[in-house]
Amino acid sequence: MYCTQCGAQAADDALYCPACGKGMGSSSMPLQRVRPAVITLLSAIKFVSGICWLFLSVPLIVLSGRSPDGPVLLVLGIASSMLGVGALVCGYGLWRLRAYGRYLQIAFSCLGLIGFPLQTVISILVLVYMFNGGVRVLFSATPVENLGALEREQLQSLRTKNTAAIIVAVAVVVPVMIAFLGIIAAIAIPNFLNAVDRGKQKRTMADLRSIGTAVESYAVDNKAYPTATSAAELQSVLEPVYIKKMPVADGWGRVFQVESHTTEYTIFSHGKDGAGSICTPGTTTRFDAEICFVDGQFTRYPPGSQS
Repeated sequence: MYCTQCGAQAADDALYCPACGKGMGSSSMPLQRVRPAVITLLSAIKFVSGICWLFLSVPLIVLSGRSPDGPVLLVLGIASSMLGVGALVCGYGLWRLRAYGRYLQIAFSCLGLIGFPLQTVISILVLVYMFNGGVRVLFSATPVENLGALEREQLQSLRTKNTAAIIVAVAVVVPVMIAFLGIIAAIAIPNFLNAVDRGKQKRTMADLRSIGTAVESYAVDNKAYPTATSAAELQSVLEPVYIKKMPVADGWGRVFQVESHTTEYTIFSHGKDGAGSICTPGTTTRFDAEICFVDGQFTRYPPGSQS
């Protein structure tokens, strides 16, 4: 078969001339960029996921100002909002066949490789598709009339290729992927927050021990413990001779409670919830429990796993 416009030879079943793009056979439409169903589906997924990320960021940011874990929640909220905006921009770029949409989709797919196993498989399939020659041409800024013969052939093959299998595969695994990510988030986020609280708890114990050491040093020089009923009073007595900079707040940002007299002293943290004032001797199993340092040793402390 030969093109009636430019005379170039084309395959008998070709819909468009590989040289000039004129419609062949029963097709009279010139070669043009048409968004494939796979791109439409990926764009829709990005729009939905972007909205979900943005909705998730709102409570995280709001709660960051009301929770002891404010900095952590704020970071998670900002990251969620950035992912949401990025997903929406990616979805729009895919829908309008813009080059940045393809690049963002590749970036999201590379990020998705860490979601083993389902997300990894899906991301690999999407990456293979996005690096297809026809897809590269589809998202290029080169006008159709300026495309070379190979590029025209790739763009034509993208339009005529059977993509039903890919669409069905993505449509089936996406709900499974979302459920899988939900399970991962339900496991990972509490463990992450638990680790953050554990770090704050350890910092609190280290600071209490440092203050206690300074108080003991003061007693050696003055034959008595300092008299103080607040962290600020104790700080004014100990700094800078016995401790260069005395911590006045625990890992959750709450001021240490101090009761120090000439013969004994107690310094303690209220714990995560900031409530209670009981320094009953023994071990603790909750982050909300008090941590107490009395006369040179911990009398109430966390020895193992906390919740």
